[in-house]
Amino acid sequence: MHSHFLNGDYGSNIYRAGTYVNQVRAQNHRVILLDSGGSLAGSLAAYYYAIVAPYKRHPMIKLMNRMHYDASGVSPSEFKFGLSFLTRSIALARFPWLSANIEYNVTKEPYFSTPYCIKHFGDLKLLS
Repeated sequence: MHSHFLNGDYGSNIYRAGTYVNQVRAQNHRVILLDSGGSLAGSLAAYYYAIVAPYKRHPMIKLMNRMHYDASGVSPSEFKFGLSFLTRSIALARFPWLSANIEYNVTKEPYFSTPYCIKHFGDLKLLS
């Protein structure tokens, strides 16, 4: 989900997304909710929460927590407002942020503690 969901009719867009996810989950218990990144930047609201009011929790993190995301990827736009903003935002998330190709220069350890995740659905194993 891109932060463009925050543009325009803020409440309507967010509730529409949440309703859709709940409908899909009600029809099938084998659902994984992933984000490919870009959720923290790209809208005026995202700018507001990063620059004007960085002390407030980013609404996309709140939404993604409420929707019980399984994981989110990290895209280049996540770095738009700086590493400290990104680190603060990720700390508030109740889901892992995945990136297998971003690592500390010296130790080569993954910067984001989880480079991938595995979900189990009975005999089915999914790698994200």
